[in-house]
Order: sequence, then C-alpha cells, then structure tokens
Amino acid sequence: ELWASVEIQRCWRGYRGRLRWEMEWERVTSREAAAAKLQRAIRGWLARTRTDRIRKKKARAEFQRARLRFKSAQRIQAVVRGHQCRKRMHGYRQRQVAAVTKIQSNFRGHRLRIGLWAQQVERNTVRIQAAARGFLVRNRRFQVLVKIICIQHNYRKWHRYVPEAERARRVEAWKAARAASRANADGAAACEELAVVPVDMEAVLDVGDQTQASAR
Repeated sequence: ELWASVEIQRCWRGYRGRLRWEMEWERVTSREAAAAKLQRAIRGWLARTRTDRIRKKKARAEFQRARLRFKSAQRIQAVVRGHQCRKRMHGYRQRQVAAVTKIQSNFRGHRLRIGLWAQQVERNTVRIQAAARGFLVRNRRFQVLVKIICIQHNYRKWHRYVPEAERARRVEAWKAARAASRANADGAAACEELAVVPVDMEAVLDVGDQTQASAR
C-alpha cells in the first residue's frame, strides 16, 4: 500500500509537473509567437513604409525630371516660336516698308512730273505771252508809225496850203471853244453841288456854233 500510494503520488506529481511545464511552454511559446508576429508585422510595416518612401522618392524624382523635360520643351518651343514669329514679322515689316517706299516713290514721281509739267506749261505760257505781246507791240508800233506819218502828212499839208492868218484864227477859235466847254463843265459841276438851275446848254451850243461859223 505504501508503495502504491508513493507510485500514485509520483504519477500525480509528474502529471502536474508536465501540465505546469506544458502550460509554461505554451505561455512562453505563445509570447514568442506573439512577439514574432508583432515583429513580423512591424518589420512588414517598416519595409512597406520604406518601400513607399523609396517609391515616392523615385516618383518625385521622375516627376521632377518630367517637369524639367516639360519646362525645357516649353522653353525650346517658346524660343523657336519667338524666332519664327520675329522672322515672320520681319518679313511682314520688310514687305510693308517696301510697299510704303514704292508708294512714296510713285507719289514723289507723280508730284515731280506734275511740277515739271506745270513748269513746262508756265514756260510755254510765258513764251506765248511774250510772242503775243511782241506781236501786239509791233502791231501797235506799226499803227503808231502810221498815225505819226498821217499826222505829219496832214500837218505838212496844213502848213503848206493854209495861210498863217487862217491858222492863227483857227487856233484862237479852237481855244475859245475849249474854254467854253470847260466853263460849261465847271458850271454843271457847280450846279450839281449847290443845287442851282443849270446853264442853258442850247444857248452855249448856239454861241459855240456862231463862234465856229465866224471862224470859218
């Protein structure tokens, strides 16, 4: 019986020891498994975070390179377009300047031709006027010479055929008639100024006729 009780105690104590050891083992194993799982999760998160940072850094660098390429392309395009625009505007301005120069040359030529034509017309007009005036002067001189010759002829004839006394009488009669006409004109002017009755012109004319008749 003693041996049986000792054996039972030994078995029970062994069972309890194994149970305690298994429980301790399970506790340690579960702790280690939990730690390993936590480490695995943390390491995975760190790896993913590092990978995300690396990927974002690469993406940022790629974006910066793409942005730089885009800016460079924009700059090149702006330079090329500016060159093309300046070249096109230079050609357009050259065409405008050529057109304006052509218009100015045509207008100046037209104005110069008009001026030359006006000068030629004026010169021709002066020549025509000079020829006409010369003709008129020569014609007038010829008429004056004819009248002078006629006057000289009549005067010589008058001196040759009219006696001295008759010439003196006619001169006196002419002077008297001229004096009477001047007096008549002065009287008419005075009558107009003073509102006086004018002189009887018929009487004056009768006197003049009698004077001329007596002179004849």
